[in-house]
Amino acid sequence: MYLLEILILSSDSKEVIYIRRPCVWICTICMFLLVWFHATHMQEQWQKNYPYEALLAKNNDKINAYVKGIYYRTEPTDSSNRLYLKKVSVHISGQKVYNFSNMIVYSDQSSSLLPGNTIECFGTLKNFAAASNPGEFDQKQYYRELNFYYQLYADQIEVVSGHSNILFTKLDEIRLRLSTSIESGLPDKQAGIMKAVLLGQKTELPSDIKQLYQQNGIGHLLAISGLHVTIFCFGIFRLLLICRLPRRISILATISFLISYGLMTGFSISTSRAVIMMLLLFAADLLHRSYDLLSSLAISACIITLQNPYAVYSCSFLLSYFAVLGIAAILPALQMIIVGDSEKRRAKLRKKRRWIREKQQGTLLDKCQCKLSLLLEKTAQSLLASAAIQLTTLPIVLFFFYEIPVYGIFLNLLVLPLVSYLVLIGGVACILGLWLPFMSHFLFGTTYCILSFYEYLCRLFQRLPIHSLILGQPQISRIVIYYIILALSLLWINKRTIIKPYPLLIWTAAVILLLFPIPRKYFKAVFLDVGQGDGILLQHTDGTTFLIDGGSTSKNNIGEYCLIPYLKSQGIHSIDYMIMTHADKDHISGQLELMKYVADRQDIQIRKLLLPLPSQEMQSEEGYRQMITAAKQADIPIQTICAGDHLQKGALSVACLHPKPFFDASSANAYSTTLEVTYYSTKMLLCGDLEGDGERYVLEQLKRSGTRFNILKVAHHGSKNSTSAKFLAQVQPQYAIISCGKNNRYGHPHRELLSRLNSISAHILSTTEQGAVTVYAGRDSVSVLGYFDKNK
Repeated sequence: MYLLEILILSSDSKEVIYIRRPCVWICTICMFLLVWFHATHMQEQWQKNYPYEALLAKNNDKINAYVKGIYYRTEPTDSSNRLYLKKVSVHISGQKVYNFSNMIVYSDQSSSLLPGNTIECFGTLKNFAAASNPGEFDQKQYYRELNFYYQLYADQIEVVSGHSNILFTKLDEIRLRLSTSIESGLPDKQAGIMKAVLLGQKTELPSDIKQLYQQNGIGHLLAISGLHVTIFCFGIFRLLLICRLPRRISILATISFLISYGLMTGFSISTSRAVIMMLLLFAADLLHRSYDLLSSLAISACIITLQNPYAVYSCSFLLSYFAVLGIAAILPALQMIIVGDSEKRRAKLRKKRRWIREKQQGTLLDKCQCKLSLLLEKTAQSLLASAAIQLTTLPIVLFFFYEIPVYGIFLNLLVLPLVSYLVLIGGVACILGLWLPFMSHFLFGTTYCILSFYEYLCRLFQRLPIHSLILGQPQISRIVIYYIILALSLLWINKRTIIKPYPLLIWTAAVILLLFPIPRKYFKAVFLDVGQGDGILLQHTDGTTFLIDGGSTSKNNIGEYCLIPYLKSQGIHSIDYMIMTHADKDHISGQLELMKYVADRQDIQIRKLLLPLPSQEMQSEEGYRQMITAAKQADIPIQTICAGDHLQKGALSVACLHPKPFFDASSANAYSTTLEVTYYSTKMLLCGDLEGDGERYVLEQLKRSGTRFNILKVAHHGSKNSTSAKFLAQVQPQYAIISCGKNNRYGHPHRELLSRLNSISAHILSTTEQGAVTVYAGRDSVSVLGYFDKNK
């Protein structure tokens, strides 16, 4: 569809140059200019969108606020309701009033609110949680991409204006009734999936199912995208045509449904893209113009970017658009390589049609042969389409999810044919459930079978060897080079002067360039921000990894949300040595999760668990026994680590200083495993929660050796009862790293401890201030960098 033809007239000649797909070029240039302007004025935009950062930091990330805005949507959560407001003004005592386009408010009150009501909310204004570790989900960035900058936990809500939007009110009422219909027809788990698929409500989607679908490469089924919109729109459009309505009226009615459906489901990025492109398709039909996929894609991208420039950084935006680009650009190239140019394809198609007509008039065997041939052809086409999408989305999948499902293409071949039935039958069942519940239950039974089949397939494929490849997050530079190679090879293919294998070889080389790991030049030690707890990961240049502790008392599911994402983001699929310093919860909770994960799945392995060997009384602690039980269930070998044990890996040396075998400690903290880590000239002392008689024992060891350290992992999260002045006088660290939770109830790090560190001129780094702290050590150098400093 050529929406615009640009003529460039040369002053030296009368030649007219036609630019193909000018709409694509104009929209793409406008979008990139907007993103570039936004990026170059990032500081100004940040101050505009986040005016309360300094005030929140001063008041422990929460301030009392009065918020006024227009309510338009509610989503239920586990503990309360999530209300969405637009045209919001925020009033804070002694501060300037700031306006925001959107805001999320959490409250128990929602039943009396109607879309369009102007409401006043009184409560606590908070920031969204920002990621503080590599690989961790960044809630702040996620909501920024959706145009939300703050959230309010409301204590009181008052309706200022009873005026309501009739359209939004009706759509909200329909959505709630459809949601109730789904709940009455399906069990909770399947109901949560259908709400996500049909209504865009993901708050009730079971987290294990979401993770299962994503890990198997079919997570796109849970988002309302082009597939869902196409099924609904063409289903309704054809139904209207069957009812003998004029084509123009049928198109206008479908467009009305399309817009209403988008409003009802919340217009996510993928939904917005699909709706805009579908509107352009119907508009082309109404105006008797041809439809061009790439032009439509460019227009929708430009519209979404104009609404929110941050959207272009989101996973949803990138996956949605690059998947369509794969179909529009890569698929035709693959067809040209395999089948030939358009003339050859048409000739083969004519020959194929003649063969089908002949077979259909033949014997039963001929007809079966014809059906089998068509099935194989459709399967081949689906494989080509999946391969095209995989080529364009592979870098994005790796950048956001760090792993690729090996069998994703084949699993999609099995699940995609049933999606149209799932969506259509589920949609009809929802509607019937409003008036004829007994009939809807029969249809819901079909959707239940399809969803159960999906889950069975996912779990079956998960048990296959090499189910997923953990490759880590690729560098931006490698992603850019990959897409440049892809684009240049496409230009070459379009010249039609190619030898068939060459483009495939080039694409294979590009994939290898993207996936092949770059050898690590530096030894790396990462002190993860696990809140009130400890978690340290050592990575040798030869790939050997040590996980020392991993637990928290201030953050839940630290294994799922911190340890596993970090491992995957670094491309780590094997932990050679997992070391428990002692059995307190703030050191082992994540390790227990990780071992359970290893027992359930095979994509991450733990080769050995090392435990200290304190007195028999200390070994009877519940945490100690839990670690042994979990390791046995995951088939992880267990060994003890005691003073004098030593591991040498090239230039890397890891030596245990404490505890000696069956050390009779005064407390669990006192028997904390204490490690001396040496890499060339870099020396680190990792102390766990060492204190009391354990610290005195280590001090005696250090006095005998006379060792000084570059890096000290401060014991017991910065408690005043550990890391004494005598201990520091012996260690003399250049850097002191403290792992503790923000605003923790213990007051860590204590002022007395900080004073002792300052007295020896140690550079203090805390996970509460810097996020994850990473030490890079080379042959003659060492540098220490905080995650927040790195990402400024």
